Amino acid sequence: MSNRQFGFVVGFLFIWLAASQSFWVGLAALLVGLAGYGAARVVEGDFDVAQLTDRFTSSRR
Repeated sequence: MSNRQFGFVVGFLFIWLAASQSFWVGLAALLVGLAGYGAARVVEGDFDVAQLTDRFTSSRR
């Protein structure tokens, strides 16, 4: 499964959950999923704080 297909499936499931339950339940599921993704990256050793800060800070002045 490509990244685009996976993104489509995740987006589709999020919209289905938000429509069938409520927006807040869907948002909570999304946040828990992101936290799980982050925890898995930390456990696998793929999480680099320097890379994260470089992404959100600008080198231009």
